[in-house]
Parts: sequence; structure tokens; C-alpha cells
Amino acid sequence: MARGASAKTPAAAGAALAAAAGKAGEAAKLGKKTPIDLGDTASLKRALDDCVVQVVTDGGYEEDHFVSNVKIALGTVTCLLALVAQFYPKKWLAQWWVLLACVLAYGACTLALNVFITRVEGEVFLFTRPRKGGKALQASSKLPRFSPEYMLQLETHPKAPNSKLASLERSIASYFDVDGFLVEAPFRADVLRTLRAFESQQKKAQ
Repeated sequence: MARGASAKTPAAAGAALAAAAGKAGEAAKLGKKTPIDLGDTASLKRALDDCVVQVVTDGGYEEDHFVSNVKIALGTVTCLLALVAQFYPKKWLAQWWVLLACVLAYGACTLALNVFITRVEGEVFLFTRPRKGGKALQASSKLPRFSPEYMLQLETHPKAPNSKLASLERSIASYFDVDGFLVEAPFRADVLRTLRAFESQQKKAQ
């Protein structure tokens, strides 16, 4: 009997693995998302921000990639400067001025990138182009570490001194289940409601 039981074990294990693989493949086909660690604040915020982008773009707004393009351009220039300084085809003493110029330019580009991110981007994760009959908007959010409160703000872009904003503040417990899956329906409804409030304020201001 012991031999028979041991003979069945590999077959049972193989069947279990095949079943697990089949379920995983079926889940992938259905497009099920992977759960998020509920202690990972950055990942939770990123998932909510991505959903906001989908709701806003589905609402007729076109995303403006100017800020992202500037960041990519500055980052590319700094990388090229580092490559020139490292692989310039002359000995060090003969190209000290090239190295010095690259170091100074690298520092200037890095400083410019940090200033641009701080002054222009800040906590904004979405810039849009102006919509017909309306203005462009920008979306910013906060989810402090160890805090369950997610805060979303929608305001005009560029930001005006007396511009009104529409905001949403709610606990992430309303949007994530105990397994770490984002329950999109209630969150999308809240974001859409905030977007409509923003548009209503813009119409009153005109």
C-alpha cells in the first residue's frame, strides 16, 4: 500500500500543477490584475492615479505629454554627457577640458531637471490639452505614508491664482478589497463625479 500511495503522489502533484497552470492561464486570458500589497503606499497611489488618467481621458480630455518629454530630453542629455566624458577618444591629460565641461554641463542639466520637476510637475501626475469649450486640467494626488486617506485634486492648467478646484478625499479602504485588488467601479464613479464638478465650476466661471 505504501508503494501504491507513493506511486500516486507524483501523478497527483502533476495534476495539481496542471490545474494551477490552467487557472493561471485562464486568469491571464480574462485580464485579471495582480493584487497590490496593502502596505505599499506608492503602489496603491500609482494604481489609483492610473485609474484617474483612464477616467479623465475617457471623459474627452487628451493627455499632454510636454512635461514628460522635457524630463526625457533632459535625462537623455545628461546620459550623453556621461558617455562623452567616459569614452572621449583621448588620454585624460589631453582632454581634461572636455571632462570638465561634461561634469559642469551634467551638473547643470541635473539641477535643471530637479528644478523643473519641483516647480512645474510637483505632485501633478496628469496634464491635459484644452478641451473644446473648456480649459486644460491637471490632476494631482496625495497618499501620505501610513495614511489611508487618498486626496485627489483637479484644477485648471496652467494654474491660475484664483482658480477653483474640485477635490476628492476618501479612505483607500473604500476602493481596495482585503486581498489587495482595486475595486474600480466605486472609484471610477467618485472620480467621474469630481470631474463633472470641475467642469461645472469652469462653466460658472466663464
